[in-house]
Amino acid sequence: MKYFIAGLLFFCCSLFAQAAEYVTPSNRATNSITVRSSPNEGGVQLGQLKVGEELEYLGSVPYWHKVRFSPRKIGYVSKSWSEIIDHALTDNSEENLADTKFKDFYVDVIDVGTGLAMWIHNDNFNVIYDGGTQDDGARMPDNRLINFIQHHQPALKRIDHLIVSHPHKDHISLLPDLFSNFKVANVWDSGADYNSCIYAEFLSAVRASDAEYHTATNNFGLKDIAMEIGANCQFPSSVKLKFSSRINTDEKIILDKNISMQFLYATAEHHSDVNENSLVVRLEVGKNSFLLMGDAEGGARAKWLTNDSPEKNTIEADLLECCKANLKADVLIAGHHGSSTSSRRLFLDAVKPRYFVISSGPFKYSGVTLPDQEVVNEFIKRGQLFSTTQNDNTCKQNANKIGADADNEVGGCDNVRFIIGQNGVLGDFYFPHE
Repeated sequence: MKYFIAGLLFFCCSLFAQAAEYVTPSNRATNSITVRSSPNEGGVQLGQLKVGEELEYLGSVPYWHKVRFSPRKIGYVSKSWSEIIDHALTDNSEENLADTKFKDFYVDVIDVGTGLAMWIHNDNFNVIYDGGTQDDGARMPDNRLINFIQHHQPALKRIDHLIVSHPHKDHISLLPDLFSNFKVANVWDSGADYNSCIYAEFLSAVRASDAEYHTATNNFGLKDIAMEIGANCQFPSSVKLKFSSRINTDEKIILDKNISMQFLYATAEHHSDVNENSLVVRLEVGKNSFLLMGDAEGGARAKWLTNDSPEKNTIEADLLECCKANLKADVLIAGHHGSSTSSRRLFLDAVKPRYFVISSGPFKYSGVTLPDQEVVNEFIKRGQLFSTTQNDNTCKQNANKIGADADNEVGGCDNVRFIIGQNGVLGDFYFPHE
C-alpha cells in the first residue's frame, strides 16, 4: 500500500525557499525498507516505504530516522537504508507561489456517537459541516464538537463557514454552542420547513449572531420563519432572519489557494422527510476531492440489494442527472450514516472513492441500528472504510476521550482524520490525546 506524505512546502514572506525534509530509501534498497514502531530491530513493523516514496522527516536518534507514518503513528527507518532529502522551491516567482503555497489541510470526522460532525480546516480557514448526535447531547463544557476543536486549536476564534446539511437532531444538536464559542461568518442551510425545538434554538442563535445566513430559498431580505414546537420549548416559535445571498449550485466558493467548496445539491422544496433536503457539498483540495452527502438518499431500504440504480426523484438520482462529471471524489462521507437508503451502486460507480467514512452509533432509527451490513460490505469491496463505531463499547469508559471522560456514553474515540498534501490523501483514526 502506498503511503502519502502529510507534509507540505512552506515559504517565508521574503520569497526565499525554506526546505522541507523527507526520508526516502537510499540507493542500497532495491524494493522497499521497513518502517518500525520503535528505533530498534524488535520494533513492530508498521509497513514498507517503497523506493521512490517519501515520509515526512521528524528527527533522528542513533541509527534511526524518525518519520510520520500516518496522522496517528510515528515510525522509524534505519539510517543505513535511507536518506534525507530536501524539497525547496527553485522558482520563487509570484506565479509559482500561487500554485504551490498552501497550508497543511485537514478533514476531521469527529466521533459524536450516532450523528455527524465534520471540521474542515487549515491555518487559514475553518468550515463545519453538521454537528449533532442522538446519543450524548452534552452541551458546554462537554460538547464533543467544541471540545475536539478547542483541544486541537485552543486559540481558534472564527468559523468561516457553518453548513447544516439538514435540520435533524443528529446533525444540528451540538451547533448552538458553536455561536457562543466562535465568531461564525457564514451559515448555509437548505431553509426547508422543519418543526423542532433544537432547530428553533439553532435559528435563534443564527439571529443573535453576525453571521451571513444563506439558504436555497431566499436571496437577501428579512423573513419570519415560523415553526410548530412544543409548549416546553424555551425558544420562540417564530424567528425573523436576515437573509444573505441564495445558495448557488453553479458557484465554487474559494476557501484558500487551490481549495474550494461547491454545493452540488440544494433545495428548499417541501418534502415529508428533510433528508431529501440535504445539502450535498463537493470539496476540492488541489487534485483531491471529498463528497459530503449529509443524509442524501437513493431509494427505499428494501430495494438496495435488487436495484443498483437510485430511484427517480431521489438526491442520488438527481446528482447523476445534473452533476455526474463533478461526483468523482477520493473520499465519500457516506449518506445517511451508511444506511441502505443511500449509496446505490451506480452512484458509487460515478463517485469512485478510494476512502469511505461512516459516522454512526448505537441509536436505532425506526428500530434499525446503522450502518447496514450490505452497504459496509460494498464499501469494503471498493476501497478503505473508516467507521466511527469501531470502539464504541470500550470507548465508554476511556479516561481520555474527547468530551466528558469515562462518561459511559459512546463517542469521543474513533475520530477520523484526513491530511491532504501535495502527494495525495492520507487517512487514519485520530485520537488527540495520543
